[in-house]
Parts: sequence; C-alpha cells; structure tokens
Amino acid sequence: MKLFGKVVGLVLFSFFLTLMMKSFSRGQIFDQYQFDIKKAKEIEQRLSDVKGIDEIKDEVMNVIKMVQNPQKYADCGAKLHKGVLLFGKPGTGKTLIA
Repeated sequence: MKLFGKVVGLVLFSFFLTLMMKSFSRGQIFDQYQFDIKKAKEIEQRLSDVKGIDEIKDEVMNVIKMVQNPQKYADCGAKLHKGVLLFGKPGTGKTLIA
C-alpha cells in the first residue's frame, strides 16, 4: 500500500510538471525580455544632456587614471576601486554614462 501511494504521487507530480512545461513554452518565457538594439546614430540623447556631467566626468577620469596606473596610487596608500556603482532615479543618464 505504501508503494502504491508513492507511485501515484510520482505519477501526479510528473503529470503536473508536464503541464507546467507545456504552458511555459520557450517563446512565452523570453517574450518579456525582448529589447531593441539601436545604433549610436539613432539615439537622440547625448552625453551633454546629462545634468552634472562635468562632475561625473571628472570622477570617471579619476577612476580611469587609477586603473591605468595602479602602482602610483598604491604607493600613496590609496585603495584601488574594484568597480563603479552608478545609482539614481530612472532617466538620469546612468546608462548613457556607462
């Protein structure tokens, strides 16, 4: 009787798993992640449109200098950056800067 219950449970589990796999076809799962690839000429926004770009540009240039010459900064006792995190509200130009 215990074996019968396990077999019935396994059959029901496989039945529901099969139903779920059929309902989530490959196309349905990835439809929500579609995006358009645009060429640089098609983008209307420019880096000069970003508010505060001068300060951000200075900070990014400092990070680039650290990456290009890490020994100079390590000798002075500076900790080197492992990455840069851009944060802010949507539409503020984070992706454009990246």
